[in-house]
Amino acid sequence: MQISFSKALLLATTSFSMITVSTANAYLSPLSFQEMYAHASKGNLSILNNAILRGMNINAVNSDGDTGICVAIRRNDHIAYQSLRNAGAHPHPPCVNNISQKQYKKFMVDHRPYEPVYTAKRSNLWWWIGGAAAVGGIAALAGGGGGGVPRAHVHVDPHLRQLRGGPAPGQGACGAVPEKLRTEAPGMKVCVVYGTERKGCTWHIAQEVLSRLPEAEVTEFFLPRDCPDSCVSCFRCFNEENRCYCSQGARRILDAMLKADVILLTSPVYALHVSGQMKTFLDHYCGMWMVHKPNGAMFGKQGVVIASAAGPVYRAALREMKDSLDFWGVARTYKLGFALMEISWDRLSPALKQKIARQAERTAAKLRRSVNGPGLKARMLFYGIRLAQKHIWKDSPDAKWWRDHGWLGKERPWE
Repeated sequence: MQISFSKALLLATTSFSMITVSTANAYLSPLSFQEMYAHASKGNLSILNNAILRGMNINAVNSDGDTGICVAIRRNDHIAYQSLRNAGAHPHPPCVNNISQKQYKKFMVDHRPYEPVYTAKRSNLWWWIGGAAAVGGIAALAGGGGGGVPRAHVHVDPHLRQLRGGPAPGQGACGAVPEKLRTEAPGMKVCVVYGTERKGCTWHIAQEVLSRLPEAEVTEFFLPRDCPDSCVSCFRCFNEENRCYCSQGARRILDAMLKADVILLTSPVYALHVSGQMKTFLDHYCGMWMVHKPNGAMFGKQGVVIASAAGPVYRAALREMKDSLDFWGVARTYKLGFALMEISWDRLSPALKQKIARQAERTAAKLRRSVNGPGLKARMLFYGIRLAQKHIWKDSPDAKWWRDHGWLGKERPWE
């Protein structure tokens, strides 16, 4: 029996649709909070990601007002917690404040990153292979040859979807976390400035550090959203006070940094350096460098700089952020840089995630220690610049600033 190619193609397409209907149904969005949490508890990240693409809110709450993250903490369910975080769930929703500090701290101390189970992803691949084989076989009957080509599984990062389709409920523009939403308990204050609005690998590394500081009050800013202005070279920060006069966003972030005990700067590596928006942000505070008009409050703070890249090219980005912290007078700054060989956090190997977790734990432990004045590098910079202000630049506005604060005499900003 002869079958025309067009009829064979129609038959093949129909058969393929019938074969793949099961996988389509498997990827329908969970209809209830319980179903969403059940998938998270099993580590089925692919099902969660696909449900998000179909409109599911990963930050949905149950009848008690708890998100999946809070339920996981209450149940001590580390697999569900990690699956929800990898799917883009807010790590510090407001319901965290309703959990006892003792239970929350114990959960965070015990938590270690888990590798999610990609059950749906593997199942989907086999359905595509089977369907493609059927298409190829039917087409071969009609045309005397040919074959099926399996359709590749495309993993879509849910954070990218938020950037394209809008933020989840309770979040700011471009998926950014509103300020003060992460407040947990009085104690250490941390100001975080992210060098991009995308919640990619660098953002996740920062969360590994912050999750190990459960007592901290965290204020977050996302660039360029929270500081979109560029420096206009007005020089007022040099000739007047050490503050930016051309950007309201820069003044707002400076106020938060001055109130914080820890300043955390992050940036992915763009063209071997920090992101353009991070560089633009740092330009606003040149007048606060130690060679000009440093702010004495900076000498009692700690800093963290985080950068990640596909390869081992993150050192310049770390140095650029650390240079600003050093010349602001920050007492100690810790560096976290990683060559990930990947752009998706979900696809990082368990060994690499464990390495990140170990370094994050060591950094958090250092941040919890008290700071007794600046380190050797900050002191050397201070005394070297003090000498220049006193004998070389003694008639400059900068020298007047130092003199007015008593730093050319016996006063020191860290005392």
